[in-house]
Amino acid sequence: MKILGVVIPNTTYKVFTALLTQSGPSSVVNLGSEDVRKGVTYLFDGGSGYDFSNVGGPIYPENYPFLATETAQPNDVGTSEWIYDAGAPTAVVLENTIGNIWFTYGFAVNSDNLFNNVFLNTFNFYNNGNDTVSILTANIDDKSSSIIWYDIFDLQGNSTFFTNLPFEIRVYN
Repeated sequence: MKILGVVIPNTTYKVFTALLTQSGPSSVVNLGSEDVRKGVTYLFDGGSGYDFSNVGGPIYPENYPFLATETAQPNDVGTSEWIYDAGAPTAVVLENTIGNIWFTYGFAVNSDNLFNNVFLNTFNFYNNGNDTVSILTANIDDKSSSIIWYDIFDLQGNSTFFTNLPFEIRVYN
């Protein structure tokens, strides 16, 4: 494409845009018989015969982490043991054309090698009136992909807390 005589490359990208909330320390919980909650990351911890496809998750024998797309009882929990970290960020997903992305405590968003040629829309912010400043940084290698946000300094010595933090990843092809 040409605009005013300048050639503009046809740039296509995939995007994950969400509002993130994190409100407590790490606390791993077994899902048990409760409903899966939209925006929460679930991790496989054993079992068989499950079907989480109605909430954005796998069907046995697949066993990958997933960010729930619905709040509902899974189709079949089988003998599965799914866990989640109550302190990990939850997401209100506004758009996701990238694929399976999940969040873990330690302030990381992860994927199965989906973050190649990535652009992060990063934010510096003050957190709930505390003296905490956080930034985002990429940690990407050939075998796994994660993007980690962290405190530069935290005068309170506490976990980071945030509500509806805008977060965007763009992956250029």
